[in-house]
Amino acid sequence: MAAVGASERIFELLDRKPTINTKGGKQIDDFKGQVAFDDVTFTYPERQDQVVLKNVSLALEPGKVLALVGPSGGGKSTVVSLMERFYDVTSGSVMVDGQDLRSLDPVWYRSQVALVSQVSKASIGNTLF
Repeated sequence: MAAVGASERIFELLDRKPTINTKGGKQIDDFKGQVAFDDVTFTYPERQDQVVLKNVSLALEPGKVLALVGPSGGGKSTVVSLMERFYDVTSGSVMVDGQDLRSLDPVWYRSQVALVSQVSKASIGNTLF
């Protein structure tokens, strides 16, 4: 019975339709990778009553290192999820090379970016700084 219950959940997940369009959109010919959060507010769709980011603005310059530091639940992973467009912002915008991220082809865009999620203190001397 447990297997039947688990398989029902698996089929529910497989049948879900993504809210983010996974095909089509613009590609930037001269991609540089400048990312800007402009007055971004975000709540997860399943927790609309809990604001995770509120009026966040920041700029990420190509070739520079940015560290997101803070307590658990502070929104660090959410910033990364928004940059990779696993979610769309509730309000404000995420811009890539001056283009709204929502207008870009997600498959193409994700092939252009890479993130290092965590660097330990011991490996800082051997990192890309």
